[in-house]
Amino acid sequence: WRLSVKIGDLVKYRPTTDYEDIYLGLVVETGVYAGRKDIKVFWSVLNEAATEFSKYLEVVSESR
Repeated sequence: WRLSVKIGDLVKYRPTTDYEDIYLGLVVETGVYAGRKDIKVFWSVLNEAATEFSKYLEVVSESR
């Protein structure tokens, strides 16, 4: 399963457990990264970009 996202989309991290927080971020790149991750997201809470698995992300607002 692959999430269809575009650069500029606002996404949220879908926690895998009830103990994880939900984070909002902005998609800055898509591609293939180390560990088979496929999305690069700038997370505001971390103030940095990180590569992520799209299966753990949900689009909140699409870019135009």
